[in-house]
Amino acid sequence: MTRRNWLWTGLGLALLVVTCGTTLWAKPLFRKEAKPKPIAWQSDLYAAHKLALETNRPMMVVFGASWCGYCRKLDHEIASDAKLVDQINGDFIPVHLDFESDQRIATILEVRSLPTTIILSPDADLLGSVVGYVRRAEYQKALQSATERYESLQSGTPAVVRTN
Repeated sequence: MTRRNWLWTGLGLALLVVTCGTTLWAKPLFRKEAKPKPIAWQSDLYAAHKLALETNRPMMVVFGASWCGYCRKLDHEIASDAKLVDQINGDFIPVHLDFESDQRIATILEVRSLPTTIILSPDADLLGSVVGYVRRAEYQKALQSATERYESLQSGTPAVVRTN
């Protein structure tokens, strides 16, 4: 092997060591990434309503479909935010329904586009809705607003409706 080949081999090995070293430094082998807890989705609206009455929490009904790209995108946005998942699991009874399979319920709730989220009190009072795909912050704001409406409904004081 010539001196030039040794030089290129040495440089290649040095580059390999530096690349592997920075990769291992940036992502240690034994550190596990914390995954957010999954949303405790219900698939039966009637069972979810019974649970909402027992726990005195509103229902968050999300309509989607397997063919709907924005539905999958919204599901991913929601599920990847641990704070939002905790808010949903703590404040609501989350229900995920298929638009095509649950067409009768979608008609009753006047779902016209996907994805649609409808928030109902245990007594079926409309607390809020989100029609179409929205970003995480806007979705969280809508959930917070529905929670505030539910709390004001519980306390008997009129809800303050915010317009932006």
